[in-house]
Order: sequence, then structure tokens, then C-alpha cells
Amino acid sequence: MQAANNGILLETHQALCNRFVRYRFAGNRSEERWHKAVLEHQHILMALEDRDAARLRYLMQAHVLNGWRIARVHGFRRSCRFQIY
Repeated sequence: MQAANNGILLETHQALCNRFVRYRFAGNRSEERWHKAVLEHQHILMALEDRDAARLRYLMQAHVLNGWRIARVHGFRRSCRFQIY
């Protein structure tokens, strides 16, 4: 994140990381889900490296929605005020 040299991006990333620490570990308790999450991140990074905005958007949306599905299973409520377009 620091390599982006973007203070707003860095602040946003840190705020989100702080907010999702508990959820991240609760949602990835199973080895299968952990591996799926790692694979999702790898695909997201490849889309970033390829500068493929359409694919990145699709992958990010899918990743966030997968995360919310898992979070609900573990009793987390959707408290973030963001919308996926």
C-alpha cells in the first residue's frame, strides 16, 4: 500500500483492516475457506497487474459478497455503509 504513494488509499486500507480483523479470522476457520480466500486474492492481484479493470471489479465484488456470506454464517451483521454497483 505504501508503494502506491497515496495517503488516502493508505488511510482507507488501514481503517478497513482494523475493522475486519475479527471477521477475517472467524470467516476463514476452515482450511478449505482459507485456501479459497487466498486464491481469490491471487486472482485479484493478477487483475491488478494486468490492469484489467472489468475483471478486477468482478473479482472484488465476488470476494466481498463471499466474505459477507461467510460472515453471516458466523453471526456477523453487515454494518458497513457501502454499496456494490
